[in-house]
Amino acid sequence: MRKSDLILFSILMLLLISVCSHPDPDRLMKHNADRSDAGKTAVKVEENLDLDIDRNGNGDIDINEAINKAEYFYARGVQYFQLGIPDSAQEVYEQALLVLSELDVDPNDRPEQAARIEILLNEIEQDYRLSLMSTGVLYSESSVMAFRELFDDLKNFKKLKESDAFRAFDKSDTIIYDIPIVMNERVENSLAYLQTVAREAFSTYLDRSSRYMPIVEKILKEEELPDDIIYLPLVESGYNPHAYSRARAVGMWQFISSTGRIYGLNHNWWYDERRDFEKSTRAAARHLRDLLKQFGSWELALAAYNTGAGRVSREIRKKKTRDFWKLRLPRETRNYVPLFMAATIIAKQPEKYGFYPKYEPRLEFEVVDVSKCISFNNISSKTGISVADLELLNPELRRGVTPPNIKNYKLRIPNGYQSKFLAAYDDIPSEQNTNWVRHKIRRGETVSTIARKYGVSQASIVQANSLGRKKRIYAGKTLMIPTVNGSQYSSSSKTAKAKKKIVPSDDGKYRVKYGDTLWDIAVAHGVSVSRLKRANRLSSNKIYAGRILTIPGNRAEGYNDSSRYNKYTVKRGDTLWKIASRNGTTVSVIKRANGLTSNKIYPGMSLMVPARTSSNTGNLADKDFIIYTIKKGDSLWEIAKAFNVTIDDLARWNNIGRNSRLYPGNKLKIY
Repeated sequence: MRKSDLILFSILMLLLISVCSHPDPDRLMKHNADRSDAGKTAVKVEENLDLDIDRNGNGDIDINEAINKAEYFYARGVQYFQLGIPDSAQEVYEQALLVLSELDVDPNDRPEQAARIEILLNEIEQDYRLSLMSTGVLYSESSVMAFRELFDDLKNFKKLKESDAFRAFDKSDTIIYDIPIVMNERVENSLAYLQTVAREAFSTYLDRSSRYMPIVEKILKEEELPDDIIYLPLVESGYNPHAYSRARAVGMWQFISSTGRIYGLNHNWWYDERRDFEKSTRAAARHLRDLLKQFGSWELALAAYNTGAGRVSREIRKKKTRDFWKLRLPRETRNYVPLFMAATIIAKQPEKYGFYPKYEPRLEFEVVDVSKCISFNNISSKTGISVADLELLNPELRRGVTPPNIKNYKLRIPNGYQSKFLAAYDDIPSEQNTNWVRHKIRRGETVSTIARKYGVSQASIVQANSLGRKKRIYAGKTLMIPTVNGSQYSSSSKTAKAKKKIVPSDDGKYRVKYGDTLWDIAVAHGVSVSRLKRANRLSSNKIYAGRILTIPGNRAEGYNDSSRYNKYTVKRGDTLWKIASRNGTTVSVIKRANGLTSNKIYPGMSLMVPARTSSNTGNLADKDFIIYTIKKGDSLWEIAKAFNVTIDDLARWNNIGRNSRLYPGNKLKIY
């Protein structure tokens, strides 16, 4: 993005923010499935941004390319938001954050790249927040960052508490809490938020928590921490080991790089122990224990866990009080502690507060020692263990392979496979002979000259071999060089120039190629990212070259008659309602024909649309409609704009005039 474009875009965003009020709880609770169809006039954003960049003097093409990719996703998020497709906007904003979360750039080594990342993170944060505020929708797979930021921006909790879904805290309850629970307005507001606006997302977090809770509970007991700390990941990460944040905190317990290393969580090109659900839990327990010892209360310890011990200490000195509720800490931290208390209250008695979790099975696994670099794909082909299970049990492995040069690496495999794995171990080929090159260092060589020789970046060599900042290497030693097929960010000038178009598969299977993303694969096959993840039991958006994905059927059974259905490619600005209207059918018919469970569609997506016949045109009685209840201050113009219909159609459907007076409480049909 050119500097002039960035300045102009920033001005536009400031103007938008200045006229955007805080979210209306009524609108938040409505959670209308057709909300994403309320299209807006798009401000054109270039669809195919140039992702090719020149190699700089240091050969650091990979980090720049990653930042470029994040900027591309960010621009698409802005585009989707302007097109009135908020869920898609949120999804690609999070894709951008995911790319940036993989980068660990030291400002002292790379000041320009670090500054570029910081600027981009701030821009994404502002526009993500704007998207959340304007739509008020929190989807079930929304990140915890979105979960907390939407709560931060919500002001009017009174209407949330008036909702039928809200159930107040029962002060006569005899349930035991081993971390003190305070019931005040801020905790009550948090309870209201979890039960209304965030109900769908929090339900997902509860469902997922049961995978890890037995493991977390055991470690907390060993570290002598209260049992109720088990509920902290609900508001930290939604119990997702792949969670990330704009502050580049990673994992179930959201460690930043520096704090993670203090507590023994290392990360490099091959693995990130902050994503390891066992190691990160033990590190979090010890960190929390240290904070409790320092501050003497759980409220202050939790606040320090969120914002840092230094910030809390300074505020205590400034305010001359150790009462958490009187401190002027950052807004996120002021909300973080009440949210934890509310999450604990609900998680201990979910049914009492209107939640009925479908708990996922607990993780059951065995551990085997691995002393060579082997891929998940090869393990799967030799043992029958699914790649999805290996990814689920080993979220710390970033490349879909076990790290080289580590003896007795502890790999988790599903229960019952240990004997089969050990029997097949010698036959599982090492990746060192395929995706990585072993290079013996010669006298006079540097990391820079070796990187140029193989067409990769210095950074990938440094990370892959855990070299220090000074990048010292010695003649006679061996380096592992990640080749194009084995590296997520490394690229040659040939691969950086153009990305091959994904050709949809006909057999329901797709082999992932280098550079593919779930987003691109989903669009090419006409399915949503969430459906693709569910079909392949993916808990994150990370995929590896060589993996075979199952493509979920895009059409429902009985809707494949080519004489009755035409193929339609979704264009920019399309909504299901627009497509249905142009083809004389209804949204529900198109959704059934294509096996869609939501109104989310993407440019480039293929849909089966009923062919026009005399029986499906012009008869409103055969069409689906929704009922809209008029609110105080509504006008036909505003309602028509919100649902992307014309005033004339709205008037005709309801047998009223264009200038008819609207009365709050009356109903309108919207087809």
